[in-house]
Amino acid sequence: MSLSRPPSMQESSRIFVLTAIILCLCANTCLAYRLVGSESLSDALVARHYTINDRLDAVIVVDRTIPTFEYQIFYAMGSADEPEGQQGKLHFLEHIIAGTGSLPPGELNRLIAGNGGKSDAATGLHVTFFAMRFPSDKLALAVEIDRDSFYGTLFDSEFVEKERQVVLTEVSGKSTRSGRRFSGHFFSLVYGKDGFEGVGKASFIEKVKPGDLKQLFHNVLRRKRRLVVVIGDVDEEDVLTKLAEAFPGGDRQREDRSPLSRFPNPDALGERYQTKFENLSKSRFRKAWHIPGPGHPDHAGYLVLASILVRRSNSLRSSLLDSQTVNSFSVWINGYKGFGLISFVAEMDPVSSAKVVENAVLARLEDIKAHGVSENELSAARNSQLRRRYSEFFDRSDMAYRFGQAFAHAGDPLLYPRTINQIQRVSAGDIPRIVREHLIEDNAITLTWTIKEPILTGPDFIVIAIVIIGCGAPLYAIFRAVRRRNQDPISNVADNEETRKYGY
Repeated sequence: MSLSRPPSMQESSRIFVLTAIILCLCANTCLAYRLVGSESLSDALVARHYTINDRLDAVIVVDRTIPTFEYQIFYAMGSADEPEGQQGKLHFLEHIIAGTGSLPPGELNRLIAGNGGKSDAATGLHVTFFAMRFPSDKLALAVEIDRDSFYGTLFDSEFVEKERQVVLTEVSGKSTRSGRRFSGHFFSLVYGKDGFEGVGKASFIEKVKPGDLKQLFHNVLRRKRRLVVVIGDVDEEDVLTKLAEAFPGGDRQREDRSPLSRFPNPDALGERYQTKFENLSKSRFRKAWHIPGPGHPDHAGYLVLASILVRRSNSLRSSLLDSQTVNSFSVWINGYKGFGLISFVAEMDPVSSAKVVENAVLARLEDIKAHGVSENELSAARNSQLRRRYSEFFDRSDMAYRFGQAFAHAGDPLLYPRTINQIQRVSAGDIPRIVREHLIEDNAITLTWTIKEPILTGPDFIVIAIVIIGCGAPLYAIFRAVRRRNQDPISNVADNEETRKYGY
């Protein structure tokens, strides 16, 4: 049953905050948290963004329809933020924090599972996160685990060595996948870091010491801004109170909330990179343009453009697949810290031409610049993007991650629901405009992996065989005549070679 929207959703936020202020003033127990903003996700769900202290923010979504809650912790730092040559250390640290926290090895997982909970963790390009899900009466436990891990994560040597082997296995598995290596090559160009690999290289991971991980945790990660996202059957004031009590005060140095809008390696823009291999199961192609990042209104326009280009029929993607030019083709819109990318990605048979794919992409973009898109195309693409985002609301874990991602990339977790409004405002005229403004060759990186062409092809061998067969008889006659004239010099040469070989 659909719920009618309360007449004053914005006023309810103000009433909640005013009530909390009045109560805390009367009791003389005010905590430092402050409401930053709120956004409606649906008629029944509202996301509220709070500042708890200088290093900790929180997003809370009260949802009484589920008997559980998500508790996710985000640090605004990922593998792309690590110094060149030290990538993988943060991912290694993530294993330690998620695996043991402040408890003896194995106890943290038993504690979570014993209370009906689940946990997860991952390291992205610009975000590291830790996730827990518990029954609704376990909020105090979730905050306690977070607090104890933040202040007291242990770096037990035996556990570090155990996790090292786990990480090395992960590194080995990913290094053998050509798709993973192709992606690593691409991000090496984007970030200007040689051999980019988020999980690190085995040679580096083997050298990392427990003290190195401890230093990274205390001197770097803990000084980064954090976001805690709580979604589910919780009391909002109770969440705020527990967080403020568990993490009192902030640090004296506040990080900038708005990442700079710049491309990390501008020297790569406008360049073409091609690598040829002796053996390759698939040729790969990726052409990516630098575009505005999350939060910029044009970013929503590119989301709509991508839907137009990959719809099921009468699209760039369908024409490439139907003609069997490619095995797979996709258009990705990705937001990163302060910038965005639109990437055209294809996999082909080893002998297929990446140039054919690139020409098809460029021709379609030229057509859009010249003729625009129809209102029907725009409406269908907009609706496709809106359905995708609304469907994410049904997965509370994914919803929480989207808040954290927006926080890490743009400093504003509520960009996630605001993107919906930006998509709704995209007009037909916006699409050719953004193509003209940003999708130019000097603003792109083009990367292809292809197979080396053999020196001699199949037809070449056929021609050689015909020549040899056709000239065989005359050549044999000449050979016999020369042999008689020189008294078999070929045998003499052979004897001489044999003598030199053995030293006689």
